[in-house]
Amino acid sequence: MRSLRRSRGVGVRRDCRGFCCRGAEAPGWGACGPVPACAGTETFSGANLLHAQAGNRRLRPPAGGFSPTASFALLSILLLTLLFALLRPARAGNDGGFFLHDGDTVVFYGDSITEQQNYGRDIETYVLTRYPAWHVKFINSGWTSDLVSGGKGGSADTRIKRDVLPYHPTVVTILLGMNDGEYTHFKQSNYDAYTDGLTLLVDRLTKELPGVRVTLLSPTFYDESAPGSRHFRGYNDVLLKFRDFIKTLGGRRNILAVDLNAPLAEATRQGRKRDPRFTLVPDGIHPNEAGQAIMAAAILKAWNVQAEPTEITLDPASAASATMLLPWPLPDKAAPAFAVSPLPGALDAFRVRAADLKSDRYDLLVDGQTVGTATRQELAAGLDLTRLPRLPQNRQAAQVREMVQSRLDAWRHLWNTGPDAIAHKGDAPSGAEVAALTAIDQWLDDRRDRARDAAQPQTHTFSLRPAAPPLVATTEPSARKHPVLSMHQTHRRPTR
Repeated sequence: MRSLRRSRGVGVRRDCRGFCCRGAEAPGWGACGPVPACAGTETFSGANLLHAQAGNRRLRPPAGGFSPTASFALLSILLLTLLFALLRPARAGNDGGFFLHDGDTVVFYGDSITEQQNYGRDIETYVLTRYPAWHVKFINSGWTSDLVSGGKGGSADTRIKRDVLPYHPTVVTILLGMNDGEYTHFKQSNYDAYTDGLTLLVDRLTKELPGVRVTLLSPTFYDESAPGSRHFRGYNDVLLKFRDFIKTLGGRRNILAVDLNAPLAEATRQGRKRDPRFTLVPDGIHPNEAGQAIMAAAILKAWNVQAEPTEITLDPASAASATMLLPWPLPDKAAPAFAVSPLPGALDAFRVRAADLKSDRYDLLVDGQTVGTATRQELAAGLDLTRLPRLPQNRQAAQVREMVQSRLDAWRHLWNTGPDAIAHKGDAPSGAEVAALTAIDQWLDDRRDRARDAAQPQTHTFSLRPAAPPLVATTEPSARKHPVLSMHQTHRRPTR
């Protein structure tokens, strides 16, 4: 495993203009917490960033300038990198390996279902915990109410220029279509606008980003029976026609196409076998945490992720030390996904096994602390360690998820939702606007490094011991009942 880049070890962080400041660590963020300040510079806010970039403040070259030799070497490297990008096939992963590579930059492009951040966050935490040595950057570019032609965030041209191209992604996912059918019956005009617009979007990306690996995601399941939906009858049939076109376009362009509609529809059917009101899409449109976990699992499966189980086998007579990858840190609200879909569970095998056990029940100890109790049968079959909240790996994985979520919230606040948000609807994003957004993204690299550091596997000692027999409640002989007297009654003198 190669050494990891650790920017926080030397106390370096970027200020609002891309310079480096030494000194105190950047303060933490809440969901929409106070905007951090960089010592000796102006406040890190969208307005100040735009002002700084509009004033053409730039990094100064190193003292002494660039030498001709260094410039020639740098130019050679850039030319070789460009040549490699041009020769790379547009659809990677066909060789049986994982679709993502170390060093990738992934942009999730879409509407409000992407803007929710959940499936993108779940994919990011999976990669962090399964490939902790990799440096993969994830950027969420979902904007509410978006269509293939654009929307509240500007036209598709604006969105691509501002929210995709500046980050030079090697992977782009596109999830659009829920809004394009206009929540009504099938109309040929809507279908034509969607198919033409999506085709133009794909062609634009592959032209502007040579070698980019695009993944087309079908519109998700519209649940017309959800308690909170507006009951647009038959609208999912419209979305299925969009899905079928995505499959066709993927075949024409040699681009990976992933069906997200069918897994959500099937999981909903399974859930309603037990509860007629079950839904993964409470408002009919936006999948909840469980639904988005299924989406993330479907994408990872299509990306051919190598989902090898993480497992340790224990001898009840001795302790064992192990360095295990972390479990996939899905939020607690995603738990229903495991009961209605096989997809998430197939990617999250995290177990402990033991054989030749004599006692009926055993305590599982990690580093000498009891983290749970299991039966002999559970241990023989493989105890699911994700069920144990006190397990150190589960706590560590939850911390990774919280760090990723905090960074996503900070990004969204500065990008398009906060009072000083930089992005706006204008059809001609300024150079200062684009530079400010890329500077924010670079500043957040420190948070990415911290999450990666937190995802590194740690060594722990596992052991088993026979559990104490459970307490059995016993019934005491009923005592003679006496009347309950008040304080006044207990001090009353008997009458003669």
